[in-house]
Amino acid sequence: MPTPWVEDAFQYKEIKDLSGSSILKTSDVSSFLARDSARTVVAGPKGSGKTLLIKFKRKSLENLGYKLLPENQLLDVAPGKPLAFDDGQLDYIRQHKEFWSILWQIAICIAVIKAHNINENERFDSPLRNILENPYLKTPFQIFANLLHSTPQLFFASMQDFNAIALPIFATVHAQTAVFIDNIDEFFDQHLEHKGRHTIHGQMIHDFWHHAQIGLLLAVRSLSAQNPHVKIFTSIRIEAYNTCKEQLVDLANLKPYILFLRFDKDDLRRIFEQNISIERASQLVEPKSENLLARLFGSDNLHIRHTYTGRLEPIFDYVLRHTRGRPRDLMTLGSHVAHVPAEMRNTQTIRDAVNEAAAELGQTFLVESRPHYRWFDEDMLFNLIKSNVISNEQVRKLVRHYDESCPNEYRHSDSPGDAALGDLYECGLIGLPMPRPTTPGMLQHFESVYDISGNATKRANYLPDAKYYLIHPILGSYLLRSGAPVRDSVDSLNIINPLSDWIEDDGMRYVLQADVCDYTRIMENPTLKEAFRKSFEGIISRARDGIAYWEPVGGDGFLLADRSGYLVMRAAAQIAKEMRNSIFNAELRFGMDYGLLRIEEDIETGEKVLSNDIPLQRSRRLQEASAPGQLLLPSYALTALQSYEIDLPIQQVDGEEKMEIEKVNDGWRVSKAKDNFVVDSLYRVPLHEIAPEAFFK
Repeated sequence: MPTPWVEDAFQYKEIKDLSGSSILKTSDVSSFLARDSARTVVAGPKGSGKTLLIKFKRKSLENLGYKLLPENQLLDVAPGKPLAFDDGQLDYIRQHKEFWSILWQIAICIAVIKAHNINENERFDSPLRNILENPYLKTPFQIFANLLHSTPQLFFASMQDFNAIALPIFATVHAQTAVFIDNIDEFFDQHLEHKGRHTIHGQMIHDFWHHAQIGLLLAVRSLSAQNPHVKIFTSIRIEAYNTCKEQLVDLANLKPYILFLRFDKDDLRRIFEQNISIERASQLVEPKSENLLARLFGSDNLHIRHTYTGRLEPIFDYVLRHTRGRPRDLMTLGSHVAHVPAEMRNTQTIRDAVNEAAAELGQTFLVESRPHYRWFDEDMLFNLIKSNVISNEQVRKLVRHYDESCPNEYRHSDSPGDAALGDLYECGLIGLPMPRPTTPGMLQHFESVYDISGNATKRANYLPDAKYYLIHPILGSYLLRSGAPVRDSVDSLNIINPLSDWIEDDGMRYVLQADVCDYTRIMENPTLKEAFRKSFEGIISRARDGIAYWEPVGGDGFLLADRSGYLVMRAAAQIAKEMRNSIFNAELRFGMDYGLLRIEEDIETGEKVLSNDIPLQRSRRLQEASAPGQLLLPSYALTALQSYEIDLPIQQVDGEEKMEIEKVNDGWRVSKAKDNFVVDSLYRVPLHEIAPEAFFK
C-alpha cells in the first residue's frame, strides 16, 4: 500500500517503492516524463519534488532497452562531503571558469565508458587510467569527487586525456543510455554554511555551491551535443541558476534542457488531495466522503474561522498559506493533521496541528535561507517584531533599535536593521501590499520561493519602501512558538496570505461600551468590593486579545474599539459570561456603534488615543438604554456584523417599547438632539444565549 505524506523522496530507494505512488502530472511534468523529451535538468527550490521527479523519470525508462546509471540505486548521489582544498587548488579553480563543467564532463564520460565495458585503459595516463581500473569508482559522482582534489597538474593531464581519448570514445556509444545524478547542492552545502576556513572542511568558498551545479548544467548540454544517445538527468537548485544566469553567455541554448519546476494553487491542492486519497481509512474523519478534503478534515471543518479577523477561510486556503508553496511543506502539514486522532479532529485541533507544522516549516526555512544571505541576530530582531502587520513608522523604530544594539559580527552595512529586514523580504518571509498588475486594488506580495536567488550574500539587501510590511504565516508561527511578542497587535482586518487581496483601512471601527448593572450591590459588600477591580480587569484582559483599543470607563465599565466586529462581539460575550458566573453574579449592559474612528498611536511610547467622539457618544447612549445581559446596536452596525456569518440570537426592538432613547417618526434618535442622528431600527442581542462555539465555527 502506498504511503501518504512522504516528505523526502530518499524513502523511495527502489523502483518497486514507486509502483504504488504517483506524481502530479502537470503539462511540464508530463513533457519531462515523455520518452522523447529534450529536457533533462530539473531546476527548483528545496522541497519542490526534484528528486522524486527524476526517480519517476528513471521508472519511465525501465524495460525500454536503456542502460541505466547508476546500476544498483535509483540516483547517483553525493559520496559524503568533499575534502579540504589547499590554496593551490583554490587558486586554480578560481582562475579557470570552465573547471566545473569540464570536471563533470570527464566524470560522466568515464562512468559511461566503464558501464559499457569499453576497455581502452592502456591509452590513458594517470589519473584517468587509475579511475578506469578501479572497480569501486563507477558512478559520475564518485569519479567527480575523486578528481575534485587533483593537483592542477593532474587535472590538466586528465583534461588532455578527456579531449583526446575519452570524449571521442563517449561519442561512439550507440546504445541508449540514461544517467541520473542528484544531490549536488548537499555535497557542497558546507561551503554555504561556513565562512572563511573551517577546521574540518578547509577553506569555504560560497561560489562553489553555485558553480558546481551550473557546471553540471553546462556539462549536460555539451555532452548531449556530442552523443544524443546518452541522456543525463539531474537536478539543480533554482537559487544557483538565478544567481548565475546573467553570467551564462549561452543561456538561450541552455533553457531548452531545463524544466523549471513550480506549482500553482490548483496543482498544490491536487497534490494534497492525492495524498488524502491514499491515506488509511483509520486516519480519516469521513473515509467514504466524495469530498477528499472532508475525508481528512471532516465536513464540519471545511471552513475555519480566523482567530482575529473573524472571517471564514476554506480549509485548503488556510493550510496553503501556512506553507511556502512547496509540495514538501504540504506533506509536513498533512502529516501533522493526520496524526490527530480522527475522532478528535475539530477546528481547534486542526488549527493547533497546522500552526505547529507551520512553526516547524518556519524554523526549517530559516535554516535553509540563512546561508544565502548576510543574515542577522535572529533573537534580537525577532523580539522587536510585535505584529503580523507592521507600519512604515513602526519599522523605522524597529530598525533604529536594532542598529543601536546590533553585535559587530552582524554589521554588514550602515543600517544592519534595514539589511536584516531586507534579507527576510528577499527570501519571502516579509511581504508588502502591492498594486495588482492588471486590475484595481492591492494584493499581498511575497517573493516566491520559485524565484528566489542565492546571490544576496554579495550585496546588502534593503527593504523596499511601503506603507505596511507583512509577516508570512510560517514566520509568524515560528515566532509565536519561540516566545516572540508577534501577537501583541495582530491585524484584525487582513488574513495574511500571499497573493490575496489587501484590504486598506477605511477608518471604520466597531465601538462597544459596557457597564455593570447593580454595581451598588457589589460596592456595599466588603468582600466583593475588595475583589472587584482586580477580577474585573482580569476578565476584560483575557477577553480583549487582539483588540486594538480598550480603556476602563468609571469604576464599573469599559470601552472596546476595533476594525473587527467579530473580535468585539466575542469579547463582549466572554466578559458577560464570566461576570455572570463569577462570585459577583453580575450582569452587564452593552451598547455598540459602527462608525469612523481613528486610533492614533504614538510610535515611541505606544500610547493610543481616539480621534472622533461621535461613535463614542452613540455607543454610550445605546449602552445606557440597553437591558442587563443584552447588547443594543443600530441596524447599520448589525448589517456590518452579518458579514462575519456568526449565528447570533438577534431581536428587533419593538417600536412601541419604552426606552431611554427617544422614539421619533422615522426611527430612534441615538445621539444628542442637536445631532439629530436617527436610525430606522434597533436590535438587541442577548449575549448569554450565544453558544461559545458560534465564534469558532
